[in-house]
Amino acid sequence: MDGIGLSTAFIETTATSDTGKANVTAADHGEPGFTINRPAAFDALVSDSDVMRRIE
Repeated sequence: MDGIGLSTAFIETTATSDTGKANVTAADHGEPGFTINRPAAFDALVSDSDVMRRIE
């Protein structure tokens, strides 16, 4: 990301959760259905007052 000019200042990592995944199914009439598998890494994001100040 740095290589293309995108900040990595707010990137967090975790070894305890999978990246967010979704299962997709198609009904008989072709309409897709989605199931978001939980918990996922985005459920463990931390946003304390320091993070909120840095965003502003």
